[in-house]
Amino acid sequence: MKDITLKSLLVLALASRIHAGGVTEISLSKEIQYQQSSATLATRLAAKDYPYSFAAEVDGDSREYTVALSPKPKITLPSSSKFKEIYRLKPALGLGSDDDDGWNFGYTDAKSFQNWGTRTKAEFDAAFPNGNYVFSVQGKLIVLSLSEGSYPPAPVAVLDGGRWQDGVYYISAKKALKISSGVYPNYGTNVNDYISLDLEDDTADKELFDDNQVAKKLIGGPKVSSSKSLSRTIPANTLKSGHTYYLGSSFGAIVSQSNVLPKCMSIAYFGTETTVKIIAE
Repeated sequence: MKDITLKSLLVLALASRIHAGGVTEISLSKEIQYQQSSATLATRLAAKDYPYSFAAEVDGDSREYTVALSPKPKITLPSSSKFKEIYRLKPALGLGSDDDDGWNFGYTDAKSFQNWGTRTKAEFDAAFPNGNYVFSVQGKLIVLSLSEGSYPPAPVAVLDGGRWQDGVYYISAKKALKISSGVYPNYGTNVNDYISLDLEDDTADKELFDDNQVAKKLIGGPKVSSSKSLSRTIPANTLKSGHTYYLGSSFGAIVSQSNVLPKCMSIAYFGTETTVKIIAE
């Protein structure tokens, strides 16, 4: 077991946070994490890095609002879940860090609630099986299902402007970097789907961009391209020589949606994310 922090891939693309004083997003997800080491190869993270990620989140438009939620949000796992038997802990939702606007999955009496990760898929599926996950929020029951769903393929990002060497992508800071998420073959065939690209400057601890695209418009979401891939060009002289960057390319199959809270985006999805290490020279 490991507590991990998963950024929400969908907030900017799917949710419009214009409803002051309310819950704006309820999300449930199972994700698999990969690392890309060449132009054509993305491999699942090693077990020691906890490649299987479960997240259950209740977010509002402000931390002040979500802290004050009464009664506190709750989650009930499917009856077939072995979470308590495996971890000897009672599952619960709790407040995240001070810069987090909402509630994340963890266990009763935990000091930090940052969602969950496991080393093996067997443990992952035993603790978080397919079935109905029930959120209790603002006196309403929101049922999101993870069932009959399959994970998207691991994204294989396409980069142009530099070179692959020893599992790392090197590029001159003076050159433009062209990035593509790679193709998501089944994009648009589920209840909904998303593609996401983000780039972080690890050296400066700064996010350069976070782009998202969804197949079909959800509540409050923008109209987006129906393309099965997402691209972005970083202009020449934007990257800094000597800095290390991490590119994240993500695919998501949204398999369940609830409209119980009409001004709230409530979804469940299976996701895959591939990380690329980039060094500017």
